[in-house]
Amino acid sequence: MRNEPPEDVLELQEKLLARSIRWFGIDSWQATNGRADVARRLERLGRFDEARLLRERVLADRRQHLGDDHFGSLRAEEMLALNLYNAGSQDEGRSMYRRVIEAYRHRYGPEYPTTVRAEEILARMDPLAGRG
Repeated sequence: MRNEPPEDVLELQEKLLARSIRWFGIDSWQATNGRADVARRLERLGRFDEARLLRERVLADRRQHLGDDHFGSLRAEEMLALNLYNAGSQDEGRSMYRRVIEAYRHRYGPEYPTTVRAEEILARMDPLAGRG
């Protein structure tokens, strides 16, 4: 897929999502993962508003099936926060991202690699984030 035109890759991802929904059901984890893949592709194309709808659905599905503090749910919330930030809603994105980091710290600890990586991303979003 790396050599394919971006729109062709998006079309393929959308077909795979449709197939997952047909085979496994609209609320299946396969469909949820397919939505995340399509959202990622839309974001790479700069289509953040379309991707946000999918990101919101992925987050809702993961919370419903996995719980609020499960890694998969937290990761989905992190991706939604990045979407908001990159789409121009920087304050909302940063605020959501801070909540995700607090949940990572609480659940996994401050030294956990995902927590550290998220803090580094927040520092790039908000140079004042690390000062306190």
